Amino acid sequence: MFIKLCDQLKNARQSIGLTQDQVAEKLHISRQAVSQWETGKSYPDIENLRLLNSIYSTDLSELLNCKPKKTTHVSILNRRFLITVIFVGVLGIFLCYVNRDSFGYQWQCLDGDHYKSKIHLFPDSAVDKANAHASQSGHRVSIFKR
Repeated sequence: MFIKLCDQLKNARQSIGLTQDQVAEKLHISRQAVSQWETGKSYPDIENLRLLNSIYSTDLSELLNCKPKKTTHVSILNRRFLITVIFVGVLGIFLCYVNRDSFGYQWQCLDGDHYKSKIHLFPDSAVDKANAHASQSGHRVSIFKR
């Protein structure tokens, strides 16, 4: 968010505790000229901007508002949100790994229990494996949810 030059000049002057009269005296101009700069009715010339920069002990680009004012609370919230999302994602992956045998679909050969499939997350993959086994061996198979 950019702040107007007139507001920047007023804020800079007030932050170091100077009056318009004191600034005018240092610049060898009238108080009314300083007042007009701070109300936005006119603007200081380049030479006066350079002098204001040294009086206010500020960066000229900051005074001219060339870069946006930093809002640290937003970046802190973004950082916390990102850390939370990463933490939840890692936790979710960890829980899926730890409980990998407690969900999914399996199939089992009903003719002699000689083969039990690994866990499949999707029912279609369990059906495909069971049907392939049944067609190759002629055995009956059962698909169940783990």
